[in-house]
Amino acid sequence: RLPCFPNRPPFTADIVRNGVHVRAKASGGMEDSRNRARKGNEAVAVAPAAKAPELPKLSGAAATTKISELEVELEALKQSHRVVVDDLNAKMDALQAKIESQKCEIKGLNSALQ
Repeated sequence: RLPCFPNRPPFTADIVRNGVHVRAKASGGMEDSRNRARKGNEAVAVAPAAKAPELPKLSGAAATTKISELEVELEALKQSHRVVVDDLNAKMDALQAKIESQKCEIKGLNSALQ
């Protein structure tokens, strides 16, 4: 067992961190380690959040024009969406009909095997 020296100050050493001389304690303990970890994370935690860019303000006539352009674009998108959905529904109906005919064919084959 090592002798205890309560009156002796903790061992310190001069070290260089990022070009700066720092006096560091060798016997920091777990609490110092936790404090360093906490302080190291504060720099990341307090970083300012990026702001979303503000949209330009439009005057009455420009706003009306922009709204009409967007409405025309929205209607075109709705129409193309309807075309795609109708095409997919037609394919789905064809596949369901094919499944039904295959089910009937399987029933016929099963009854022929018995």
